[in-house]
Formats: sequence, C-alpha cells, structure tokens
Amino acid sequence: MKAVGDNIHKNNMWFGIYSSAGTKTCQGKPGSLGYEEKDAMTYASWGVDYLKYDNCYNEGVAAIDRYTAMSMALSDASKHFN
Repeated sequence: MKAVGDNIHKNNMWFGIYSSAGTKTCQGKPGSLGYEEKDAMTYASWGVDYLKYDNCYNEGVAAIDRYTAMSMALSDASKHFN
C-alpha cells in the first residue's frame, strides 16, 4: 500500500482510506475499535492523507471515546512519519 500511496502522491492527489469506529465497517469488514493505534500507524506508514471513519458496529462505546481514540492515535502516528 505504501507504493500505492506514493504513486497517488506522485500524481498530485491525496490518498484516502475508509474504516469504522466499531468492530466492523458498515460492509462487515474489520473496523478499528480497539486497534486505533495499530491502524493509525499503518495508515501513516502508507502515507494516507485522509480517513473516512464511520459509526457501524460500535458495540455501544460512546462516540466521544471512539473518535477521540482514533484522533489521538492519528496525531501520534503522524509524528513518526512526517
């Protein structure tokens, strides 16, 4: 995926990716709940510029907690790759 991100950037575009603040995305694929730091580091290592983060399969965890966890993880991850 890093090569994909590099190619996207080479063509003056931004690289976006999709995940969920739950255990699964709305399409039933794995989500980021409980894996925020790991996922954020992965996205940053690939050069991802934008994350669309939905609200499916949230297991009843408060939105403020789920979205704050990913926000903090993305902030920390960006320090390693910028």
